[in-house]
Amino acid sequence: IASLSKNPVEGKEGKYDVVFSPLAFTSILNFIGEAASSFSVESGMSFLDKGIGKKFGNFTLVDDGRLANGFGSLKFDEEGRPTQTTKVIEDGVLKTYLHNTSSASRYNVEPTGNAGLIYPRVTNNVLSGEKGNVFDVKDGLYITNVWYTRFQNYASGEFSTIPRDGIFLIKKWRNWPIRKEYKGI
Repeated sequence: IASLSKNPVEGKEGKYDVVFSPLAFTSILNFIGEAASSFSVESGMSFLDKGIGKKFGNFTLVDDGRLANGFGSLKFDEEGRPTQTTKVIEDGVLKTYLHNTSSASRYNVEPTGNAGLIYPRVTNNVLSGEKGNVFDVKDGLYITNVWYTRFQNYASGEFSTIPRDGIFLIKKWRNWPIRKEYKGI
């Protein structure tokens, strides 16, 4: 990334498809997990509010409190309940929020084993779904890393972030000629 970033050029303003590196996307994924806490929903700080049963994409997001070697893995939450694997979003559809005993009671559901000292919290976000391919992007940007991600509106999910370490323009070669020396590639 450093050597590819030696001679930067100013980009053009516009609308682009974005491909995030795993490092960049992890930061954003954490905000999605936090938005799934019933505390975030009840305090008006979640774009997932009133979203149970609604479609948010084509991915599955699981909170896995027992993930082997997971950074947030625990055997029990702060209420002494066993942690578990909770499908928060399945095939793009929001299935549940993360709950402690009191929020589960308000929603008439079972606790999810996510009780923190003050509010339900994420343990380990695990994302799965259809993998895209950078070669499917016609005009886009590859973002290698982000920092200073800030929400302008938690309820709508509007945020800004500063890309860092390198942004690369993706251009699909349209009708590119196959020369004889490249035949078979």
